[in-house]
Amino acid sequence: MQPRIQYLSVLTTIVSVALAGCSTVNSPPSNPSPRPLGWTIPKAHGPVYRFFHPKQERVWKGVSPALREKVEAVLAQLAAEGFDIRVVEGYRSPERQAALLASASGVTSVGSWGSCHNYGLALDAGVFINGAPSWDLDDPHVLAGYMRFGELSEMVGLNWGGRWTSPKDYPHVELKSECGQAKLAYRQGRKLPLFAAPLEPATYLLARALPPSWCPRGSGWACAAWGTAKPLAWQWETPPRACLATLPNKLKKIT
Repeated sequence: MQPRIQYLSVLTTIVSVALAGCSTVNSPPSNPSPRPLGWTIPKAHGPVYRFFHPKQERVWKGVSPALREKVEAVLAQLAAEGFDIRVVEGYRSPERQAALLASASGVTSVGSWGSCHNYGLALDAGVFINGAPSWDLDDPHVLAGYMRFGELSEMVGLNWGGRWTSPKDYPHVELKSECGQAKLAYRQGRKLPLFAAPLEPATYLLARALPPSWCPRGSGWACAAWGTAKPLAWQWETPPRACLATLPNKLKKIT
């Protein structure tokens, strides 16, 4: 009996230490507000949603899985922040590329196989207002949407057209390095390379980069140092910089 009591005592101690790393605060309310951006990770739409929304799924046809994974994470975060941003064009056929160049519409300055769109490694997204895409940069909400889209896209490693000198292309993002490899393979007559989704989810890249809007009581110092501090000490079997075991009843605004 004595060894069993000692075993239970040691086990209790281990569990207590593990929980202590997540702070001793009470359970959160069922509907906390404001939404804890930075502590929870907005998820991209799953296969069930995609099945019942075929029109939205078609826009991804031909887009590299590596690009799609990153952009879907960005769009999920934007939706959580109140922006309705959707992909309007992904893969572009060489024939369409040639037609756009011939039209002299200013949409593109390169011909067939000269755009990252032709390899499924670039896409354009639009800020939607009342169900339609808007390109009105004089509208503060639209401009803020494109700026935030570019900011988050760069966080996950995408090249954003809004950084270009001329022309600036705010809706455009691409996998620059991968596109360069694909263009080189085309020029050399080799098989075009395929790029799989990265091992580390883009949602985790965003979770590490974005500061939380609130944090567990007693850990304000960690939130204040977000972005410069090393990952917090409570990472025992939890996503980076997030303690999922306990959350505060009273939310603390970080200003």
